[in-house]
Order: sequence, then structure tokens, then C-alpha cells
Amino acid sequence: MVLHVYGNEQGAVIIMLHPMGITGHKLYEMIGSRLKDDYCFLVPDLGNHGDEWGNYESAEVEAASLYYFLAEKGFPEIRLLYGASMGAVTALELLRYKDLRIHNVYLDGAPIARLSWPVRKAFGPALLWQKKVLAKGNYRDAKEFLDRWGREITEHMASSFDGFSKKTIRSISRECVRGVRPEISEELQQHMYLEWGSEELYARKSPKKAAKKWPLAHICVRRGYNHCEYMFKERDAYVAFLERILRSGSEEGWNIEESLRSFER
Repeated sequence: MVLHVYGNEQGAVIIMLHPMGITGHKLYEMIGSRLKDDYCFLVPDLGNHGDEWGNYESAEVEAASLYYFLAEKGFPEIRLLYGASMGAVTALELLRYKDLRIHNVYLDGAPIARLSWPVRKAFGPALLWQKKVLAKGNYRDAKEFLDRWGREITEHMASSFDGFSKKTIRSISRECVRGVRPEISEELQQHMYLEWGSEELYARKSPKKAAKKWPLAHICVRRGYNHCEYMFKERDAYVAFLERILRSGSEEGWNIEESLRSFER
């Protein structure tokens, strides 16, 4: 893990954990940079992404690296722990550390439920196929990705996939299908937000598993969207809701129930 720090280093801490194929800097550019600049953003490059050339090993390893960094800093309060897809798995592993002071959690496309054996078996080959399709400059068979993410993000992901080792792909495919459901306090559940697109694989079981495991959490399935697609296509609304979550715990006194009216269920 290579950790980048953006914004005001004396400000409230936001941790942003990127999805597969998106570097930490790109995630910050897309989402973090559009939030208020008085926050301190801790944005890692997870294994084999961006400035981290080492292989991706596991979400547990990534979470441990981040935890020890936070320990060195004296465990600052974390205003928001954000994770998308692969980053959401790392966020869930980080939530196992009970001495962290986390105010809000937002997970997009989290693989909460363990996927079936046939799907788990096919996941790795599917990522290898995606690497082939997204080979740098080769978009002949990539219309699905272009429609879902747009050319800018597709080209960025193509560059990331081009550098993935086979070990990284095997590790990511293992971590993204096993299902992760740590124990979370009732207090934090009330400030926990999970979303999926109705068309994505994880939406079949993960929302129900999440609702059962964390009954006080706020859960959303966005109709008509695929995995992490809402983040890319509706960026203004996406960032606006993150801002509402951040402001709900501030002196400005946002009522979170009022904020949820813009959060499609």
C-alpha cells in the first residue's frame, strides 16, 4: 500500500478506498476533490494500483497496513470511511479493529454475501477476460465498459489492468467473492450507508445479508444501474449525498433523515 494525503492535514479525516482498476489519485480526483477542502483525505493505492507496484495480496493485509499507519498517527478520528467494490472489502476488514473512532461508513458495491461456487470459480477467468478486453488501446470489444463508465474511466482502467500480475488478479478474484460481514456496533450501524446497483451481481444477495447482519444500517439499491455505475454517471448527486453525511455530524446540524430523501431506496 502507498498512502497519499490530500487536503488539510489538520482537518477531519476521510479515508477513501478505491475499486479495482481505479487508482487512489483518480478516486480522489473524481470524488474527494469535490468535497470541502478542509478535510484531510487519506487515499491509498492498494496492491498493484497506481504507485504501488507490489502485488495485491488480500483485503486483510491492506487493512492492517492502513491500521498501523493510523496507529502511528495516534488514531485520529475518522469522519468518513469510504470504500467502493474492492475498496469496500478493505473497509470491512478495517472495521474489525474496534479501537478506531469512525463516525460514518459509506460502502458502494460491497460483496457482503459469499457468492455461489460456480460464480466464485468463474470470477478469476472473467477478470482475465476483462484484462484482455481492456488491453491498452483495444476497445473493439469494450462497448459494455464504455457504456457503463465512459471513455475517460475505461481508458484509466485499461491502464491499470495492463499492469496487473496474474497473482494480483487471482487475489482480487478471491477477495471479491468470499463475503465479509464483521461485527459492527449498533451506534455505528446508524451511520452506515450501503448501496448497490440493481443490475450488478452483488445485488442478488448482499443487500439482504447486510440488512440482516446490520439492521440499523441504511441500505439502497439503485434501480437500473450496474456495479459502481451510479458513482460515474451521477457524480454530482453522489458527491452531494456524501457531503450531507459529513455535515450530519457537524455543527451545521443536518438531519440525516431529511438527507435520506435524496438517497433512492
